[in-house]
Amino acid sequence: MSLGIFRIPFLLPALAFGAMAGEQPFARTVAVVWDGSGASTPEQSWAGQMLRPVLVRLGLRARYVSVHQPLPDLRTDRDVRAVVSFLDRNRMPDPLGYTAWVEGLAAKGKYFVCLGDPGTDYDEQGKATPASVRARFWKLVGLVDTGRWVAVTYDQRVLTATNGLIGFERPIGAVLPPYRVTVPSSSGVQSHLVVGAPGPTKGAAPKAHLVVTGPLGGYVAAGYSHVEPAPGRRQWYIDPVGFLERALHVADAPKPDPSVISGRRVLVVVAQANTQRSVTAGRGPRFETKVQRLAAEFPTLPISFGAPSLMDGIQTIAITAEDLERSARTSRLEKSLREAQTDRVLPTLAEDHRVDSERAARAWITQVDSMIWKVGPGLATLRFDHADRLHVDFAHSTGVIGANHRRGSLYVALDPEVRESRIALSSAGTRQSAVFPLLVDARWRVSGVQRSAGEVRCRVKGYGPGEMTWQVPQDGEWWVEAPATGRRFAVKAGRDGLLTTAIPLSAVKGLDIVLRRRM
Repeated sequence: MSLGIFRIPFLLPALAFGAMAGEQPFARTVAVVWDGSGASTPEQSWAGQMLRPVLVRLGLRARYVSVHQPLPDLRTDRDVRAVVSFLDRNRMPDPLGYTAWVEGLAAKGKYFVCLGDPGTDYDEQGKATPASVRARFWKLVGLVDTGRWVAVTYDQRVLTATNGLIGFERPIGAVLPPYRVTVPSSSGVQSHLVVGAPGPTKGAAPKAHLVVTGPLGGYVAAGYSHVEPAPGRRQWYIDPVGFLERALHVADAPKPDPSVISGRRVLVVVAQANTQRSVTAGRGPRFETKVQRLAAEFPTLPISFGAPSLMDGIQTIAITAEDLERSARTSRLEKSLREAQTDRVLPTLAEDHRVDSERAARAWITQVDSMIWKVGPGLATLRFDHADRLHVDFAHSTGVIGANHRRGSLYVALDPEVRESRIALSSAGTRQSAVFPLLVDARWRVSGVQRSAGEVRCRVKGYGPGEMTWQVPQDGEWWVEAPATGRRFAVKAGRDGLLTTAIPLSAVKGLDIVLRRRM
């Protein structure tokens, strides 16, 4: 199988696009292969619990595929980007059929990532898979299985480890887990973890490459992706986001990000009556009364009943019955809530965040050329990672209401009322001067934006004071008006063009505001 058939569905911004014919849809779906026997639903499996938040962070969506069900034909599905397997054991009903299925997808340019056991060594009756089929499987991730297995590892050591990618939540211990010896089959494979006996040792197994990425996808050996230090608790050895962004080639791709709205990190305060039982089972009048009293004490922070574990990437404050019954825990909780009142966050209800997440999952993305993207519909934030030197070209963008940088990523705030937004990027050394008001960040949701050089009209909705910062074309005096209330407030923009205000009005049910240059 030649490498020529593995054409990357996402064309990196660094490439020249003279040969790019028309707009290219960006594939966002990952077929997650799971065992199907250890959990009642894929979301409850290892694959679901551990991969879902990682895929959300990468702006991807999961489609679960069980090896115990007929494998779907995904070869012509243009939205399928890759297959990622995360299996509980090294056997399955039909290893030969599964290998052929993955090969068929790879031939259509889909990446393949194997986390842990390949699952293809044996069938359910324990019959070994022919060596030729096993070799075909390993070729899909750019490796060769040497047939060696190192079970006693007291004299084995980590020889090479990519800094930041290995030892993420927990370092790999001095005594290594047993491992299969695999080695790269091509020069295009990048090894992130290599183990073996230090120095020349007679009869020693070759150096084993246990975490690799390459043009075809990636591989993490069984026992080297994560560990379970206690039942139900898992910690990653690898940085799963960093690994999968390499293996799936999405490092420079735009990512819908529901954890940031209006340039601020989303905050959800969740009341969960009993952490040991379901929310509905533990919820009762006494608990609800205490939560209502707490809500009255912190009126700028909406409180939801729900399950914090369902919310990926956002800032969460969880309230449990134990918190409200023990004075020490109540004090810590109240301190967290007081700090949240003044933090630069966007408080929202859990249900609203779920709607944001659903919209982000449904959104489509199209690449126009190396620096221009189209997205829609209803998306609020698009994130570009590794983007310190990228800025938005606002003059050639539509549906973009603002942008800011945080920790090396560029967060582009979009108008969710615009069905199709166009984001043009620039690699110019400095950010463009504002030709019309641009949103830097806000505590409220901002939508329905209409603007000119000296005015912006928009709809806002949210909780607490209307803290917001705009980049405006001119310094000096501006008005912030709320026509429905008949009120307006004077605010001054500094020489840097930043206009910061806190509108003392309620926007829980929504509010139309106007930001106008004061003449």
